[in-house]
Amino acid sequence: MNADYRKNFAAIDWKPLPAPERKASPSRRADFPTPRVMRDTMDPLQSMTDGNFYTSKSELRKEYRRAGVIEVGNETQTTGRAQPIGRDDGSIDAALSAVGL
Repeated sequence: MNADYRKNFAAIDWKPLPAPERKASPSRRADFPTPRVMRDTMDPLQSMTDGNFYTSKSELRKEYRRAGVIEVGNETQTTGRAQPIGRDDGSIDAALSAVGL
């Protein structure tokens, strides 16, 4: 089997592969110069508090705040700084002596 493999391997016409054709993909960017701007407009959405339809996110949120509704997913994150872990050299020495180091 090894001889057949070598014979077939030697028979391969090893020439470089042609470079793959790169097709121009359609641009995913918008026509305006700042594509990552969050717009205030949205498709009409009916408020569950007053039944009105809103096309502005800020107006809908004003209504939610007026009604005392908490919009899930848009809470502000309140994270404090992590407390540094103190180093206790006495316990390290005790652990090392317990294992014989």
